[in-house]
Amino acid sequence: PKGFIGYSQAAIFWNHLGYRCKGLLDRVLINDTRKVIIFGDLKYTSFSVGYFRSAVKRYRYYRQLSFYRDGLQKIFPDYKIFPYLIPVTPKWGGEVRTLRLPDAWFELGRIEYESLMRNLIWAHQNDRFTYRREYYEGNGVEILHFEEDGHLIVEDASGEEN
Repeated sequence: PKGFIGYSQAAIFWNHLGYRCKGLLDRVLINDTRKVIIFGDLKYTSFSVGYFRSAVKRYRYYRQLSFYRDGLQKIFPDYKIFPYLIPVTPKWGGEVRTLRLPDAWFELGRIEYESLMRNLIWAHQNDRFTYRREYYEGNGVEILHFEEDGHLIVEDASGEEN
């Protein structure tokens, strides 16, 4: 679009929870005059776009998009950020779509990536990398639960979900 400068495979770096984070954005458009950033995360799939919609939840693509959006917001605090998922399906005649996620999915993504980061920080601080944090805190006991969509939820022995 007019007034935008485009970048491919743009590396971004920011600090979060005291750690340096990195994102590699597939496509980025920046308009400094309007203070707008549009970025697209390309996802190549052999399935149709219809299937891809369910894959967003199954593979938690919203978490990565949220991580990137929050990183950009820290780097460019005065800019409006517009993130998109772009599924590319060469098998189905080269179909390409542009998908926008609801804000609630970004909030869920933030909760998830921050939980992962806290667990990684804990592992570094305690030099415990062999098993999940819940294993160590539950004295070797983890409780497994499955959500309706088949995703695994692990509870520690106290019964708190993680």
